[in-house]
Amino acid sequence: MYRPIRDYALIGDAHTAALVSSDGSIDWPCWPRFDSPAVFCRLLDSRKGGRFRVGPAGSRAAASRAYVEGANVLATVFSTDGGQFRVTDLMPVEQLNQSHEGEDIASHYRVLRLVEGLSGQAEVEVSFHPTFDYARAEVAIQTYEDWVIARHARETLALSCPFPFRHEPSGGITSRFKIAEGQRVWIALVIPQVGFLPPTDPRVVSTVKRIQEPLTSHGLVYRYLTDDGLPGGEATFALCSFWMVDCLAEAGRLDEVRELFERIAGYANDLGLLAEEIDPVSGELLGNYPQGFTHLGLIRSALHIAKAEALGPEEQAENQAERANRMEGTGQVPAAPGGQRRKGI
Repeated sequence: MYRPIRDYALIGDAHTAALVSSDGSIDWPCWPRFDSPAVFCRLLDSRKGGRFRVGPAGSRAAASRAYVEGANVLATVFSTDGGQFRVTDLMPVEQLNQSHEGEDIASHYRVLRLVEGLSGQAEVEVSFHPTFDYARAEVAIQTYEDWVIARHARETLALSCPFPFRHEPSGGITSRFKIAEGQRVWIALVIPQVGFLPPTDPRVVSTVKRIQEPLTSHGLVYRYLTDDGLPGGEATFALCSFWMVDCLAEAGRLDEVRELFERIAGYANDLGLLAEEIDPVSGELLGNYPQGFTHLGLIRSALHIAKAEALGPEEQAENQAERANRMEGTGQVPAAPGGQRRKGI
């Protein structure tokens, strides 16, 4: 079913824009620029076109919405039988030069969606179904704990959502969770390692710093610190900690990244095995054990450090496939940590 055009709100970052329906569905963004192909295009084809929806689970809900304080930040309040919650949508920007306004705006290349419980307890559904190149491209979707990565050729979208995912026959994924009054959940598209910006770009550096400030303890990274409605506390997430290693390595911060890598690896048991989570104070291994994704993250981080030692920081905006192809073309293939650079074959 197609929604009338008047049903859509607009959010943007001066480099591109997205249309958001009253049921919380982003049905049209050209990404990452206005002249790029659409990555969600339900606006054109309700059957084939994809979407990115954050809204009430089920159809019985009323919605009211407004822009926040005259800004291009959209707030939609959903009222369901169980409770009321608000979804706040925005595309963050950064002013590059304090002496200029308007056109002097840099994009963070991401959409942020904040879910806040207002009263009672409501069930929220997240639906993520990218359809690259106006739904003409084949899309590969992989799920990792609280991340989803969608890929087509050199294009990549990443979704961060701290709740379990379920694959749908349509090709997308969904996640459902309950939110109560006072609870807050961030759902976001992210930029590091997807090729939109070089790792040394000030916007990536500031994003890394913003993650480090509230979400780290003893150098280890939490997935989130909000109340998720589950019993027990949240320990740091080992894979997120290794992702931080990757970001620091690609930015060329070698002294810092070596110390962090050794610290995380040092929590392994006598056989070198790591768990899903690590208590940053006691060092206790928690959650799934041994966790395969944690060990994959360790291996990948070691390769990132070896590459940074051999080739220096990444100055180009590339995804991992593009970077590998460029290195192979120049004959520069990094050795394992501590080894020597070798020529490609």
